Amino acid sequence: MEEVPPDPETMLVLGKLGFQLGLLLAHGAYWEVYEAAAPPLWHKVAIKVISKREALEEDLRKLLPHQMQVLKGLCHKHLVRLCQGMEMRTGFYLLMELAPSGSVLEWVQSQGPCSQGQAGLWFSQLLLALAYLHSRASVHPDLKLKNLLLDSKDNVKVSIPASPGGWPCRMPVGSPSASPHAGLPAKAVLSRTFCGSYAYTCPKILQVQPYNPFLAGTWSTGVVLYALLPAFPCLPPKAAPAPGLQGGGLGVAGGTLEGH
Repeated sequence: MEEVPPDPETMLVLGKLGFQLGLLLAHGAYWEVYEAAAPPLWHKVAIKVISKREALEEDLRKLLPHQMQVLKGLCHKHLVRLCQGMEMRTGFYLLMELAPSGSVLEWVQSQGPCSQGQAGLWFSQLLLALAYLHSRASVHPDLKLKNLLLDSKDNVKVSIPASPGGWPCRMPVGSPSASPHAGLPAKAVLSRTFCGSYAYTCPKILQVQPYNPFLAGTWSTGVVLYALLPAFPCLPPKAAPAPGLQGGGLGVAGGTLEGH
């Protein structure tokens, strides 16, 4: 956690709502995540603040409200839960479940590669969350170690990326019939939204070709498993993102993991 005081305007807005803000947990170009205590029982939560001044107008007007509605309908023990979303004059305030033990990326950076047992546990928890999303015709287009958070018992909680383009979204499917792949719709409409993190994305996204978003998420889980195990240092150094790819990458420098 970063020893950075909350933004004064954020403190004022959330203070009026009764929240007690703690440390800044993470931040991006137009968003910040704070630890906070929520009334009336003062449970610890995470509050994501998305600035209206910095975010793209189209995201704020069209995409963000839709994605918030999708997120409110998701509830799984291995997904970070969205408890409440509030729109104020200066931004959106998302009240979310707090994962107090940091991310799997931070764990690997400090502890090194996982044992097979630990990797298997976290991987199975990730697959349960992904199967749930797919069963709801929803996809998570930016699965990576940084977005796997840990609760107080070190169980995986798949986090909701702060970028509107990276949030889980509901996809149309071409057929409701059963799929030979567990949790996957039989026929998904191909996506042309090219986002994600370079090292985790499937070949079709890197080639900027229409792709099945459900299978793309499954590909990313395989990369996650590879990254958890001792074989990870064999990955090549960080490379530049493919043209049209939105999002960060992940690479290796001096045998350590770099997350973006």
